[in-house]
Amino acid sequence: MSEFESAGAAAWQSLSRLGKNFQKKLMRHRIFHHWKEIAGPIAEDIFPIKIVGATIVLYAKTSAAKDNFKYIAKDILDAANKMAGGDEEIYKKFDFAKSFNRPTFSEQNFRKQKTSAQKKFSVENIELSAAELAECEKNVAEVKNPELKEIALKSFIAQKKNYKLKIQEGWHKCELCNSLCPPEEIICDSCRIGEREKMRREIRQIFIKNPEKKILTVVEEVKKIFPQIKEEVLPEVVNSERAALINSRAAKVSFGDTKSEAAKFLVQLYKQLPKEKLTDAIINRALKELRFNLVNLPQFEKVS
Repeated sequence: MSEFESAGAAAWQSLSRLGKNFQKKLMRHRIFHHWKEIAGPIAEDIFPIKIVGATIVLYAKTSAAKDNFKYIAKDILDAANKMAGGDEEIYKKFDFAKSFNRPTFSEQNFRKQKTSAQKKFSVENIELSAAELAECEKNVAEVKNPELKEIALKSFIAQKKNYKLKIQEGWHKCELCNSLCPPEEIICDSCRIGEREKMRREIRQIFIKNPEKKILTVVEEVKKIFPQIKEEVLPEVVNSERAALINSRAAKVSFGDTKSEAAKFLVQLYKQLPKEKLTDAIINRALKELRFNLVNLPQFEKVS
């Protein structure tokens, strides 16, 4: 143990001898020193600003960050309680402070510079080199009809000029194929659609292999697999795929089945628990909550 760790242990031993209310109050405020390790990648966008009783009051930089937080709030709350209270529930819930998302002077200045730096080009200003014109003419060399040849030549010249225009405007090749992308994109629309589909399939596979995995953990794993669309790998997307998987697996479990591997997997996925932590009580309660998603649900008689 280092000198720092020894000093820290001694300090907490001293604090443990103080009154219980004071000790609990002090423990609650540990979250401010450990927020980055608790919240991970979202710590910069959402962070605690005060503790009111057992409520952690948070500040969200954007409404999107606030919306996504609801999908991981329970995981973060559990992690915060584990850090501060061990087995004791120090924090009960989260709340959000009112936020005013006004851009700072530096942000406004940056936007002005970015806008003024953008140059406007036009196809009329684009000139083709002799080699580029020769390439266009070569493409229509085998067209016999003079009128069709002229139309085709104009089309190839327009395409070539449009390509050069895009290059001058900062367009670049897609990281996954040879198509051109706008300056603000790293992959083209076609590849983005394909990557989205693959990303969603990957999320489901992760939960199939590890149904107890936390949403934030899956977010970070999937971002590494799909770096080109990492901004789209959000907690709400992961939770959506998890919910779809819950529904599809529930449709394979019969009402009243509490013993099969399919039923246990469903409860693991629904409750985000490892298999060894499943108990009869947890299984029965979870399957009762999911009963309307199960198959062979008995018909209940109407009360006349």
